[in-house]
Amino acid sequence: MHKRFLNVVLAFVAAVMGLAAGGLAAQSYPTKIIRVVNAAQPGGNADILFRLLAPRMGEILGQQLVIDYRPGAGTIIGSEIVARSAPDGYTTLVEKLNSALVQTLRDPSIRKALIERGAGPVGSTPEEHAAYIKSEIEKWRGVVKAAGIKPE
Repeated sequence: MHKRFLNVVLAFVAAVMGLAAGGLAAQSYPTKIIRVVNAAQPGGNADILFRLLAPRMGEILGQQLVIDYRPGAGTIIGSEIVARSAPDGYTTLVEKLNSALVQTLRDPSIRKALIERGAGPVGSTPEEHAAYIKSEIEKWRGVVKAAGIKPE
């Protein structure tokens, strides 16, 4: 299931990059570094997923992918940079990957597989995340106490 998820994401990214390449089918691609503009803040879902996939994508494409963070104005700044770039397929946008990731994670079989591997969701709101962190702190406080360790 995990490989299926990665294959779906890689296929999606390859399709997006293929669409960005336009009419370059007759030319060899890529022949230079690919600039991937992230229109959202670093550390978000799309950024984390891209960082995980970029090395493998680089191997497959035979070229390095470089992330260029351009957050702001509700992703308009990064999107505009890509829209104004040369239509040669060497500048692409990773922002839409976030919505694809969310849709993929809504698939019950993928959620189940992630939970079985210990990667279950911790919440979808700041309050839920805070409650999870608080519960983890309490859990580890109990482990430390039961082990007889005295924190400094």
